[in-house]
Amino acid sequence: MPCTEAYKEHIMYTFNGYCKTVIRFAAINAWRDRSRRRQKEISLEYLTEEKFYPLGTTDEYFEAPYEE
Repeated sequence: MPCTEAYKEHIMYTFNGYCKTVIRFAAINAWRDRSRRRQKEISLEYLTEEKFYPLGTTDEYFEAPYEE
């Protein structure tokens, strides 16, 4: 089958449509992953305001190791 200009143009338009569809669904999946991750994350500001978790701790051994 000889490749005519119309057939080449048809292939080009079909491939462009396929690429647009793939990119669109990839963007939708990325958006869903991002929103799922945001729902599971807890902000550092929330933790420090509510004081559920301290930002740092110090072991008793390192406070005064030479006093004995």
